[in-house]
Amino acid sequence: MECWSHGVMGKTSKAGSSAVSAPILQHSFTPAVLDAMIAVFNSARIAESRLKAEYILSRALNCHRMELPLQRDRELTREQAEQVAAQIERLIAGEPVQYVLGDTEFMGRVFKTDARALIPRPETETLVEHVLACKDVWSSPSPAVADVGTGTGCIVVTLALERPSGKFLAIDASPAALELARENAA
Repeated sequence: MECWSHGVMGKTSKAGSSAVSAPILQHSFTPAVLDAMIAVFNSARIAESRLKAEYILSRALNCHRMELPLQRDRELTREQAEQVAAQIERLIAGEPVQYVLGDTEFMGRVFKTDARALIPRPETETLVEHVLACKDVWSSPSPAVADVGTGTGCIVVTLALERPSGKFLAIDASPAALELARENAA
């Protein structure tokens, strides 16, 4: 396995990588990469630097964030290191981590998330829980529910999956957001 690191293969960082992400590419083992990412995020004043670093690194390693401690001896491949470096650059440029990763969790489901729509907020989960608990809505044999300004479609998709007897309508002024909602509904 070819690794992309200074110490293991004698290579330096990827040609053209910025001075910000270059220190990340100097490491290959998971703990060192994680520590370097956190240091870069802290110096860039990125909030929740450890959490965001763990999300990015676990995605590159194709494991759950909580499994990172079990990956101590794992080395990043060149492709993984390049992916991590690109995601670091996007985060430092101010892009939300959900857009960088391409998805977010909402009520236990994963929804594709990008700049076509706003990121679902945790408070929206509370709204959906209240709607699901509303007996007046669901007492009808075929209740009708409209999600105006659907964005990612997380509300209407979740409601439709939880209450399949309903009829659901998702509308948005943005054609791009509607396309994202369609992708999430598929």
